[in-house]
Amino acid sequence: MKTAAAPRLLNAVFPQAIAVAAGVATVIEDDRAAAWLARRLPQAMPPSGELLAMTPWPLSEELGGLGTAPRLPAVEGRAWLDDAQEWAERSAHALLAASRAGDSVIHQELTLPRDFGTVRDWLAALPETDPRMLDKLPRVTWDQAVEHARAYHERLKRSRLRIAGDEGTVDPVPSVAGHRWLHLVTPEALDAESAAMGHCVGDGGYDHLTWERGRDGLPERSRCARDAAAGIWSLRDRDGRSVLTAEVHSAGYVAQIQRRFNETPQPEDTPHVLVLLDRLRAAMPDLDDPDWIVRDERDGSRHHLHCMPDGIHLKGPISPLNPCDWRRLPTAMRIEGHVVLRGAYQGVLDLDMGLHVVGRLLVRGGLRLTGELVVEGDLDLRAADVKEAPQSARVTGKVLTESEPFSICEPFSIWTDICMKSVGDIVDRMGMTWLDLAADFSEGGRERVRAGVTYEQVEIRRTPEPAVPRYLQGAPHYRQIEHRGGRRPLR
Repeated sequence: MKTAAAPRLLNAVFPQAIAVAAGVATVIEDDRAAAWLARRLPQAMPPSGELLAMTPWPLSEELGGLGTAPRLPAVEGRAWLDDAQEWAERSAHALLAASRAGDSVIHQELTLPRDFGTVRDWLAALPETDPRMLDKLPRVTWDQAVEHARAYHERLKRSRLRIAGDEGTVDPVPSVAGHRWLHLVTPEALDAESAAMGHCVGDGGYDHLTWERGRDGLPERSRCARDAAAGIWSLRDRDGRSVLTAEVHSAGYVAQIQRRFNETPQPEDTPHVLVLLDRLRAAMPDLDDPDWIVRDERDGSRHHLHCMPDGIHLKGPISPLNPCDWRRLPTAMRIEGHVVLRGAYQGVLDLDMGLHVVGRLLVRGGLRLTGELVVEGDLDLRAADVKEAPQSARVTGKVLTESEPFSICEPFSIWTDICMKSVGDIVDRMGMTWLDLAADFSEGGRERVRAGVTYEQVEIRRTPEPAVPRYLQGAPHYRQIEHRGGRRPLR
């Protein structure tokens, strides 16, 4: 008596099923995964259609009927295709022998199993998602693979909730490592980016940066090249996931660049940002780099502020430096311009970096300079916890160490000198009121803010600022301090 598996082995279409399985397996790059699919799939194919009994089968091998195996393509380097060809030939010969012996041979079409697509996608992704599984595949049955594939697609489904998609985007800019920048020009694209990144670039807060719709309802490119290039840009990885969101203004500056959940850009993001900036300079030649990107005057290379090479030569304007945030402290730095060094928030950070400043150096709390130091200007230690310069320091100007109440005006003046921009421009760009700026420089400084600050004979008077910056008036605006859960603000 034949076993339960015998009718399946004696199905006249089984050699063709082997060929079909081998054909669909060729799209999988990894040979271990492709060989597993070619071997397991034919036996997992369910029957489809009417079952026909063929006893005896009248055609001989010579006539091209039963016993003739389909020819599979020979691909160099894919030995599993040769194994599939051998299997198909053995199956064909077994069918012919059974027919000549008078055994029953059936003919019933086989179809791909319902979970074929999910299993195939799981196999194709194994080299990146779970490479160790590739060596275990010979022991995995089809049913077990289905369970693995379902779990993988559940994870992928949750991941796809963070994929914004390409709808409402234009002007793709190829970047390094298979990444690309996309220009988001519709409110719907901003909403999708917001959902993917967990910040409020969507929901109307930045819709004013999108393109206007024409009569046909489609976004219409501005005739002004600067306006057409400005707005919100999104960096996508090779899988389409959002990595960075950038806000670029036609005035020639990058208002902000954020990672998911408002995390700041990391050193590995710098090459991607430089690609976008260099592309946008075709429309905005005066476009400035973000303040966390610095230029080495020695060779013109640009680096993340927290990952600078030794011996770097910087030239102002630069933002205040926070050595406690750096991954690696560069040595032998040379900076031409006024500098503010901020130390650790708790304790004191010893800084031995061989710093050479051509200008004024202000050291704030939590920092002690211990190494060789050259300052071609004043060394201001009044805001520092340590009121003494290292013995090896060479200061051409004054060393200011007297202990006195630290005025909010002094660092503001120095910071303004560093940025070389008007206070009004700073306020507009940062989206902050003057009171917010003052509080950022000194804890408890709100009570000590003066009605006016004089710097270089230019009086800057405090004027009532709207609660919402001028460029966001008429749109929802959220402050970080007001966040109490849910989607985080972009700024």
